[in-house]
Amino acid sequence: MNEAAILGLENEIIGLLGAKSVSADPRVRERASIDGSPMSPIIAALLPLGVADLVATPADAEQIAKAVAAATRRGVPVTVRGKGTGNYGQALPLHNGLVIDTTRAKAIVEVGDGYVTAEAGTPMVLMEQAAWASGQALWMYPSTAQSTVGGFLSGGSGGTGSIDHGSNDQGFVIALDVVHGDGSD
Repeated sequence: MNEAAILGLENEIIGLLGAKSVSADPRVRERASIDGSPMSPIIAALLPLGVADLVATPADAEQIAKAVAAATRRGVPVTVRGKGTGNYGQALPLHNGLVIDTTRAKAIVEVGDGYVTAEAGTPMVLMEQAAWASGQALWMYPSTAQSTVGGFLSGGSGGTGSIDHGSNDQGFVIALDVVHGDGSD
């Protein structure tokens, strides 16, 4: 990866999110470059697949969009991750670059009749608690309770309840806000 692009991105993200929301520390980068994929003998034989050059920890959806836009403008690859509980390698930065750790973006925005609106880094267990508090329950649940909703959905979102209720194609997700990697926030 172009060192100047990474340094420029680091400085830009510091300006956008604050110094505590970006790290180039090797331990942080290594920790953000693994997930549960060592459980798979096929993927484990290939590890490590890449190591983040930078790790950003945005606090909300707006900051996630700003970090993605900054990386895209500089041509830096982006890997977005939640808790890294998946075991298929989807949270691994195959092309190094920027890893966006969404676990700080964990707000429950709204609970309504039959739905929960939450940010990408919200653990599914918190969504379930919010649903219970309103007399409801989630009808599909990952096998790892600390999975984030963003990671759960991007990892295929199968789990307890999906046999009876299906997966996303059956209405588990009714709307998403998506950040496009086109350089605009």
